[in-house]
Amino acid sequence: MKLSKLLTPMIAASAAIVGLLFGYLFGYDVGIISGAIIFVKPYFMLSSSQVGLIVSAVAFGAFISALLCGRLGDRYGRKNLLIITAILFGIGSLICGVSTSIDQLCTGRVILGVAVGLGSFTAPLYISEISPKNIRGRLVTFNQFAITLGICLAYVVNLVFAQSGNWRAMLLMGVLPAALLLIMLVFLPKSPRWLMARNQPKKAKEVLEKIHGYVQAVAEFNEIRTIIDKERNKTSIFNRQYIKPLLLGVTISIITQAVGINAIIYYAPVIFKLTGFSKNTTAIFATLGVGMTNVLFTLLAILIIDKVGRRKLLLSGLFGIVLSLAVIIGAFSEDVNAVSLAWLTLVAMLVFIACQAFSTGPACWLIPAEIFPTKIRSAGVGISTACNWGTNVIVAFLFPVILSSYGAVAAFSLFLVIGVIGFIYVFFKLPETKGTSLEDIEANILQGAPLRQLGSAPLADISLAVSPSYDINDQINCTLP
Repeated sequence: MKLSKLLTPMIAASAAIVGLLFGYLFGYDVGIISGAIIFVKPYFMLSSSQVGLIVSAVAFGAFISALLCGRLGDRYGRKNLLIITAILFGIGSLICGVSTSIDQLCTGRVILGVAVGLGSFTAPLYISEISPKNIRGRLVTFNQFAITLGICLAYVVNLVFAQSGNWRAMLLMGVLPAALLLIMLVFLPKSPRWLMARNQPKKAKEVLEKIHGYVQAVAEFNEIRTIIDKERNKTSIFNRQYIKPLLLGVTISIITQAVGINAIIYYAPVIFKLTGFSKNTTAIFATLGVGMTNVLFTLLAILIIDKVGRRKLLLSGLFGIVLSLAVIIGAFSEDVNAVSLAWLTLVAMLVFIACQAFSTGPACWLIPAEIFPTKIRSAGVGISTACNWGTNVIVAFLFPVILSSYGAVAAFSLFLVIGVIGFIYVFFKLPETKGTSLEDIEANILQGAPLRQLGSAPLADISLAVSPSYDINDQINCTLP
């Protein structure tokens, strides 16, 4: 089913462009530092801890904003947060590009991190709330694809400027797409589920009809309204019924980062230089292979996630991640010549990235966006996102310190242990939610179903029956004060 058949042409075009621009900015600002830091380090005479501070600044900013974005998302809406995100992307890129001190560079990186945190919360949440259930996973994963594309383009920019070492130009390249993102946001509609939660049924009806057409809008309108009425007195994220999905969202978010994905994204050139790719340009060129693999296998996830399902992809991806980490550890621990070490590590890292791209990469955004009821969805996704970025901060800051103090074997062994734990947790706890509406998942949560059964059909049909002669405007008029 094509997106153009589900949305009006204006909404389809603006949503696609906004998704690409946000993904580019997110991925670019995460990935660009991997090459820039090689030149920033001698320019400012940085120590290992200062390198970790600058690299982790984006993750720190994202962690701070993720703590607040749940409440902000409920109050101001998804679209308004995306507008703020675009403005912060532009400001942060400008400060980083003209910085003359470590403090200024860190400040710019933190601002970029706040933008990344707001966007990483808002984009998948918004997409999940306007998407039909049969392609919801594909559309949310498309956002992840755009992020990987941004990372890959960042590596290309790193390679272009590797000869000159112009790290300022690398960091300034985010200003223009931020301006374009701000312009395109004008064409985005607001989330119909957020509008209903804010008691704006007429506006919600208009958006639903634009997205789905009149007939499907009637059914979805009633499902959303029924669920919101059912949970009206259960709005705390820490309500006993919501603890299990909250723990699931948090755990998936932590596992995604704790297996070491951003240690590779941030420090790939540094790792490659340790293995034998001694020249800066060679190390960055090898890193470009990481970016291209990330893009290709995220594209694969888009094509198959709504057919194969979340659970099978996540389990197979984590299994591959564990195997590739074991190979990396073996390569560094054995007495291998420099050439063999370099290529063995490169192949293992490419396998790691491939497995992450079709499993934990999209899962960390898709699963939290699916498993929380409407009233507490912003809070649930916000907490999960905060845990994602909080773990990212720890990994980004500590990895260069552990690498320089204890070596690559110790660093990657930690990731391996976490990967094994993650596989076991997913095997026993993760439900399969493909093809299940958000309202059915919510009904299962309200009925106290076990985590593994959240993607099953609810025990009772909680939706309102809609007769052929039913007029959605009658429902709208009844809900208005």
